[in-house]
Amino acid sequence: LSYHTKVRSRGSQRSIIHSIPGIGPKRARYLLRRFGTVNGIGEASVDELSTAEGMTLTLAERVKQYLYSSQT
Repeated sequence: LSYHTKVRSRGSQRSIIHSIPGIGPKRARYLLRRFGTVNGIGEASVDELSTAEGMTLTLAERVKQYLYSSQT
């Protein structure tokens, strides 16, 4: 029972950043380290996102679009 509880709690700790196509655990960690929170990532410009480690301009645009569409 404790194993199942641990597995379920791990899944609930994932942020919306992990569900963006092309953003894996490493890039998500870099983004969260650089901008602090998901809100910080959402407030950053595409240019700021693209300068983060491991990010490209295309991925930065995808992140912004994904976060914008999930807020509405």
